Amino acid sequence: MYSSTYRWLTFHRVHSCCHKTALGPLSSGIYTTSSPSTLSRLIYTHTFTVTHAHAAEPMAWTIIRSGPYIENLSQFMAPTIDTDETYLFKLPLDDGALHFIYLQDFRTHVHWAISNMEQSNGLDFGIATAHVAGRDIASSFTATTGMSARYVSLPIEVWHANTWMKLPRGVDTMVGFLSINDDGALLQTYGENFTNWWNLYKASSGNTGLMRGD
Repeated sequence: MYSSTYRWLTFHRVHSCCHKTALGPLSSGIYTTSSPSTLSRLIYTHTFTVTHAHAAEPMAWTIIRSGPYIENLSQFMAPTIDTDETYLFKLPLDDGALHFIYLQDFRTHVHWAISNMEQSNGLDFGIATAHVAGRDIASSFTATTGMSARYVSLPIEVWHANTWMKLPRGVDTMVGFLSINDDGALLQTYGENFTNWWNLYKASSGNTGLMRGD
């Protein structure tokens, strides 16, 4: 079983981010072959090892495509409180939308796939708890808590400055710096990665754009 991104996305440079380009080739490899020897050639790092008990038999697989964790709304997407005590969800989303997944829902789908291998083997499917725009996040917050909330479309530069200020080099910190000491071996800064990540969801309004989820 593999949880990945949308293997079918053809990336324009403004949509290329580590979250997607790192996982897409791996899920494509799983999708196109069940041979461990062929799959190993499609994986560009020695971190991954693909094995199964009977090498001569096809490999069973399931790909589950998801979206951003809805738990992020209490982390790096958490609201701030304005002077009038209104909760502000300030996100660089414009009129786009996010297809959130709640981790408990994710667990339910994974449990089903493992428990029903005869049905899940060979499936490549996407899941989402809710496909929501910024204004939907604010209105749901108000409906649930009774507190005033508002969505503010934030310029990406401002969001970066607020979000990554504690990183060693701020927005210019390389993604993966905690695992690899050589910055030359890393591909994108946090600023480059998340600018393109948000671009994907800006182009996903109404569950009809680039990123979709049921």
